[in-house]
Amino acid sequence: MRSIQIASFFLASSVIFSTNTFGADLQWSGRYRTEGIFLKNTTLDKNEGIEDSYLIHHLILEPKIIASDGLNIKARFDIFNNALGNDQRGQVFGNYTGPGGTPAGTTPQPSASLSHTQQSESVVATELYLNWVNEFGALVVGRVPFQFGLGMTFSAGNGAFDHAHSTKDLVAYKLSLGNLTIMPAYGKIRESVLTKEDDINDYIVTVDYNNPESDLSMGFLFNSRIAALDSSSPTAGNDFPANYFSNMNSSFGTASVYDGYSAYNMNFFVKKKSDNFNLAAELGFLSGYSGVQVLDTAGKLNRVELSGFGLATEFGYRTGNLNLDLRAGLASGDDPDTPVFEGYFFNSNYDLSMMMFNYTLGQYDALRSTLAGTRAAASSTSAATRALAGLDTEVVSNAIYFSPSLKLAVGERYDLLASFTYATTHRSSISSTQGSVGSSLGFETNLGLSYHPSDRFTWRTELGFFFPGSAWSGTTGSNFRTDFAYGATSKAAINF
Repeated sequence: MRSIQIASFFLASSVIFSTNTFGADLQWSGRYRTEGIFLKNTTLDKNEGIEDSYLIHHLILEPKIIASDGLNIKARFDIFNNALGNDQRGQVFGNYTGPGGTPAGTTPQPSASLSHTQQSESVVATELYLNWVNEFGALVVGRVPFQFGLGMTFSAGNGAFDHAHSTKDLVAYKLSLGNLTIMPAYGKIRESVLTKEDDINDYIVTVDYNNPESDLSMGFLFNSRIAALDSSSPTAGNDFPANYFSNMNSSFGTASVYDGYSAYNMNFFVKKKSDNFNLAAELGFLSGYSGVQVLDTAGKLNRVELSGFGLATEFGYRTGNLNLDLRAGLASGDDPDTPVFEGYFFNSNYDLSMMMFNYTLGQYDALRSTLAGTRAAASSTSAATRALAGLDTEVVSNAIYFSPSLKLAVGERYDLLASFTYATTHRSSISSTQGSVGSSLGFETNLGLSYHPSDRFTWRTELGFFFPGSAWSGTTGSNFRTDFAYGATSKAAINF
């Protein structure tokens, strides 16, 4: 199957190249990335001595067809991918998926003890859209990258070492009014059975103000997501994981999807730059109805509402060869005592440190990020899913953080890097039936060196030291260990 995908990709490429015959121009850009990761004691138990070490690499190709003035077709191909859908971490050296499918031979077998050839890898198309620029603005149709503000909630993954990728199938029109851009959009997140109303739709409005003369930019995002239920196929439209609530608190009974999902993200963003300073902030809210209802101990049926928020602030100061940056913020955490989901998840591209908020740490869900799927891999019954537990799938949630960093240029090609991240839980309360839990998440220190011989090539190596706090020990009686963890990464990225 993967061989067919690769052959199809090159066939499609030849068709694209043939458009030159009709006078269209084709431009290519992209990036290649390779990374080595070594982490020790990610379970925070030195007696287990768990070691997480692997290599990954990934190639992104982004063709742009210029059909005529103002009329463009853009696409993105991700080459060498892993088993985790919709991300761009890349292929793990040596693979890690299970044996082939049924019947035998339908899926390439992984490399084994006696093999001489590595398993073939996949090529996937993750973006394809039309962009028609005209005198009033621009029409956008297709699967597009979606970015807003600091990337706290939605990130298009354009950073050299970004591992997540926000996309939407949408029809949008960007109306330009000087420095102001207004974009109403309709997004189709999932089209299920065509004759049933069980789809997932997004209704979006963004407003952006960008003044290059004053280096001031501001923005507003409203993204309403509706997943209606169809009477002929109950729960087909709303796939919210209802069992999360009964699993989080033993006082709750059965939780089921009773209605459609109807919630919205509302974000505000502002950024101001000057010669030496930059200030930026993004504030986000998640609010609405999950469509889930859960029974409490009194037999009362409770609607599970969504009510979370997050704040990310950034401050930067530059003088000579020294750059100082400070990031501080919070993401609300879920309170398992209530039949309401109060949690908020940052986009996984929003990195603060090497380990904390990047990798699944400890044996207790101190960040309350289970609903984001970040801790599910370790306990999954699927071998392919369990293998993903070592990837950087964690997110910022249930946390108040403070993270200063500095970069010192040493000559034209080298930078010395240092950062410090301290965090506490936003919500440390826990059900009275489960006992109490600590609030400190601990702190992490990272030291590194960056080598950049050109604007297109960066090689960065870092060491990380994580000192966990009491929050990782779990509820009263759990007494999970909170031992020191450490690691190292070496990453290289080429843009072209």
